[in-house]
Amino acid sequence: MLVENNAVQVEPEQLPHWGRVAFAAGCARRVQPLFAEAWPDAIHDRVAAVERAIALAEQSAAEQQASGGLKEALIGALRVAGRALIRHHYPAIVEREEPAPADPQAALVASFTAKVAEKAAEAAAAAPGDSGRPVREAYQFALDAIRAAGRSELMEVLEADLVAAARKAHRKQ
Repeated sequence: MLVENNAVQVEPEQLPHWGRVAFAAGCARRVQPLFAEAWPDAIHDRVAAVERAIALAEQSAAEQQASGGLKEALIGALRVAGRALIRHHYPAIVEREEPAPADPQAALVASFTAKVAEKAAEAAAAAPGDSGRPVREAYQFALDAIRAAGRSELMEVLEADLVAAARKAHRKQ
C-alpha cells in the first residue's frame, strides 16, 4: 500500500491471495445489480450461472480454500457473457430464441458483469501465485460495466473497497 499526499494507491496484486479473491468476489457482487438492470428478462439459468460463480468465489475466500465446482461455475459465467452479446453484436449466429438485453449497450453491461463473476471464480480456483491476473481482470471488467451502465458513482465504491481490502491485509501483517 502506497500513501502519497494522503491518497492511497493500491493495486489488487498487492493483496494476499485470499484477500484478492475476496476483492474480486466483492467486485462481482457490487456490479451484479447492473446485470439485472441490463438483462431483466434473462432466463433463470443465466442469472443462476452468474450467482453461482460469485457465491463460490465468496465461499472460497471465506474458507480460504478453493470450493468445488469453481471451474464449472467460471465456464457458466463465461457462457453468459457471450450469450449476452450474441443478439446485438453477432446476430447471424443466434441459435434459438430467448430474451436478450434490450440494446447493444445493455448487452455490453450484462456481458461485462458476467465476466466479473467469471474472473472472480477463476481467481478462487487459481494457485496463490496465479490469482493476480484474474483479479486485475475482474476489477477492470467491473469498471467497464460501470462505465457502460453510466453509473460512475460506483467507481468510487470499488476504489474504496480496494483500499479497505489493502488496509485489512496490512493490519493482519
